[in-house]
Amino acid sequence: MKKTAGHFDVIVDSAGGDGFSQLIELTNPGGRLVFFGATNGNPKALDLRRCFFRQVSLLGSTMGSPIDFSTMARLVEAKKIVPVVDRVFPLDSADQALRHLEAGAHFGKVVLSV
Repeated sequence: MKKTAGHFDVIVDSAGGDGFSQLIELTNPGGRLVFFGATNGNPKALDLRRCFFRQVSLLGSTMGSPIDFSTMARLVEAKKIVPVVDRVFPLDSADQALRHLEAGAHFGKVVLSV
């Protein structure tokens, strides 16, 4: 909550894990929480009461079709959306990058660079 200016109508999450249930608190009443990955695993607990009291919709997705991806890429380009990059590692430090991901301390993308 300290990093946001308020709540969100839609949150898209690819990490899962224990932080997933905290995203419910960042969702506006009637908002949607979309997830398509679980790089941090399954959440140990999910308080369903918080979901239905806030009337939050949970939507799992496989990220769509190639046409959906193309449409998304055009939107990203048109709106100049820039991903948040947590850290860039040289390719020969891939093992260190994986440990960084496993620690779950990142906020944003972890990039390997050649």
